[in-house]
Amino acid sequence: SDLRPSVLEDLGLTAAIEWLAHEFEIHHQTLCVVRGTQPSDSISPDIATAVFRIVQESLTNIAKHATAKRVQINLSSVNDLLKIEIIDDGIGLQTGWDNKEGSFGLQGMRERAMSFDGEISVANGRKAGVVLRLQIPHQNSNNKSNH
Repeated sequence: SDLRPSVLEDLGLTAAIEWLAHEFEIHHQTLCVVRGTQPSDSISPDIATAVFRIVQESLTNIAKHATAKRVQINLSSVNDLLKIEIIDDGIGLQTGWDNKEGSFGLQGMRERAMSFDGEISVANGRKAGVVLRLQIPHQNSNNKSNH
């Protein structure tokens, strides 16, 4: 699962996320909009792969649990920090969602982000749905290429 996806290799992170969004729309008949950009030339291949997999897992969770009609993925970069916000308009987090047995998706996303000094937060949206926020340093001073 840690192999670098060819779409990421061929297109770069932003275009690879746009490709994920397009595939999500096709397979789940759910609008998925990507906004913003990131400085792809300053992101290591390992961090790009981690971010791609986190976005992919988040979309999988939305497809499985949210019954969303719309998803928005916001990309930005501030002070060497890549920020990604994934917002859906689905049913939101149910009580006990973080303790559900056999549920390792979010835990895996958190561990992947933490391995690059990043962090993830997940919360119910203001009106409905869920907001997942990822922030990860994209110019990591520690060369963690062994991930």
